[in-house]
Amino acid sequence: DGALSEIKGVATSLDSVTNSKFEVDFGLPFKGQYWIIGLDTHYQYAVVSDPSKNSLFILSKTPTLDPALYQFALDEAQKQVSLDKLVLMTQLNCQYPQGGP
Repeated sequence: DGALSEIKGVATSLDSVTNSKFEVDFGLPFKGQYWIIGLDTHYQYAVVSDPSKNSLFILSKTPTLDPALYQFALDEAQKQVSLDKLVLMTQLNCQYPQGGP
């Protein structure tokens, strides 16, 4: 229910075999590295961290993720990283800009 907050970047694959490791240039003095550590078989969600496994993102193609799929994503993430600081960002009733999801 707040103002739209976004950041844009350009991702480059660091692993041509699995395409699971990326470097993202956000136009900052440094580039972020992100690894896909879990992926739904139908690509409904991706579990993403960094090489040190200090960060965790559960990304979905839709504003909401079915609770059972979210639990699968959590289970996948918990095998590799701590869930202690994970914050669920609800997106119900969000108004996306023209051309968004």
